[in-house]
Amino acid sequence: MRCQSWTTTHQLVTATAKAISEVEETMEKVTCDWATATEADKKQFPDFAAHHKKHGDNMAKCDAWVCPCKNSTDTGGFTPCNELGHPMEPDSKWPNLYSCNDCGRVISQKTGEVIHRYTRCHVCKADIPEGDLCPNGHHNQI
Repeated sequence: MRCQSWTTTHQLVTATAKAISEVEETMEKVTCDWATATEADKKQFPDFAAHHKKHGDNMAKCDAWVCPCKNSTDTGGFTPCNELGHPMEPDSKWPNLYSCNDCGRVISQKTGEVIHRYTRCHVCKADIPEGDLCPNGHHNQI
């Protein structure tokens, strides 16, 4: 059973993501890197191509995510996190979320949907709550 603060935070994050998607008229999602694979790649790696074709839009079964910011599993990667985007071990309390190591988007592993966006410092990767100054004093163009 989850505590009340988790439920409230989750509801707030979910409502925020819904509001963002309604304003933008789209729900951001990660995509599969193999969705844009060349025919040469598919011929060279037929087992990988078949696996990724089989999972389709089910990002829970994909191990080759590409974030809307263009970060991928092979470049900056993704980190298991909580609802606020803070890193955590994927244990029994883990809410099946990942944070993009480049842009800070919080992504549902189950659906691949971006449920929240945090701005991250380009220098130290700290969360930037508001404005363009990170907590460590780095200037970022946001």
